[in-house]
Order: sequence, then structure tokens, then C-alpha cells
Amino acid sequence: MKQKKIFKNFRSYRYYKVLKLSFFILILILYSILLIVCFSESEEEKYDSPIFDGTYACHDSISCGIKYGKSACNISTDSQFKEVFMSALYTENYFKGSLLLGYTIKKYHPNHAMYLLYFPSQISASLVCQLKAVGWIMKEVERIPVPWDGHLYGNFDDQFTKLQMWSLIEFDSIIYIDSDAIVLQRIDNLFKMITPYAKFEFAAAPDVLDWQILTKFNAGTY
Repeated sequence: MKQKKIFKNFRSYRYYKVLKLSFFILILILYSILLIVCFSESEEEKYDSPIFDGTYACHDSISCGIKYGKSACNISTDSQFKEVFMSALYTENYFKGSLLLGYTIKKYHPNHAMYLLYFPSQISASLVCQLKAVGWIMKEVERIPVPWDGHLYGNFDDQFTKLQMWSLIEFDSIIYIDSDAIVLQRIDNLFKMITPYAKFEFAAAPDVLDWQILTKFNAGTY
């Protein structure tokens, strides 16, 4: 009798262990399926890149010029976009910065046009060709000189030329970013700040470099 009871208890214990193991395997399978679904939805097509982080966003500006077998110098400058990104390159000193900025903008905003204000006399044709390869649409502008005889740092001698953007009435909204910055994520939601419904015509962030200029905005991004 005692042996039968022991055997019965053993069978119950073994049944419990099998049931517990089966339940654990089921949970593991369901968790694996959930992970596969999540990663398959978030995964983007990626390409090798020596520039940024091992991914490369091929887009309409033919940044992957070699992959497509097309010349960057033949990229069309026609654009129907009303919401655009813009930067400026007045000397060749910030050329590499403009390349990286253009790449990061296009990586996260492949369907937005990018315009680069520049002085043709200051930027060589070779560099212009490379800038087009990243996706910049080159826009010639005339320099606006400093309206007074005061002293300015060398980097700011041409900064009043940014006022030329207010004459570009062919665009509805412009996000301007200086060439010493990069884009780390999508920021096209900023375009929605400048709409008839938002009732804003201009948006910028305060300059936090010095407490004495906190009441002024940073002209590097607006």
C-alpha cells in the first residue's frame, strides 16, 4: 500500500514537472514571437557607410551616387517642396561640417529638400559637386555686409547674409541649421510650429551661452 502511494506521488510529481516545463516552453515561444514582430516592424533598410554609424540612407538626392551609377553634378535642382531645410556655407572652412550636416538631415528626412546658401566666388566647383552628392541644392546669394563699423569675430562677418532667407517666399517653412551641427533624429515636427493654425511666423530657442544674452535667440538654428 505504501509503495502504491509513493508511486502515485511520483507520477503526480513527474506530471507536475512536465506541465511546468511545457508552460515555460510556451511562454518562451510567445516571447520570441513578440520580439520578432517588434524588430521586424522597427527595422529599416541599411547600407554600409564610412561616414556616420554604419548605416546609410539612400534617398532621392542620390547620396549613394556610386551605387546608382549617376553623377552627383547632374542632380536636378528643381524642387516642389514647400517645407525645406537650409544651411549656409560662406567659406570652405566649414565644408566638412556641411557634408555631415547634409548627410544627417537626409538620413532622417529623405523626402525633404535641403538648400545651401553660398557665395560662388568662395566655394570651388569641386566642393559644390561633393555637396550636391550629399543632397544639398546649392543656392547662390549675395552677401549682406555688417550694417555698422563695429568689431565682429571672423566667423560672423557674413552672418547678416542669413537675412536673405526672408526673401525666399517660394517656401512655406524653413528650418535653418548652422554647418557646425548635426541632426540625431527626426525634427520635421518643427515645421508644424509655423502654420496658419499655429499663428507663429518665427520660432527659435534662447541663447544659453551667456546669461547676459538669454533674452536673445540663437541664430544657429531657427
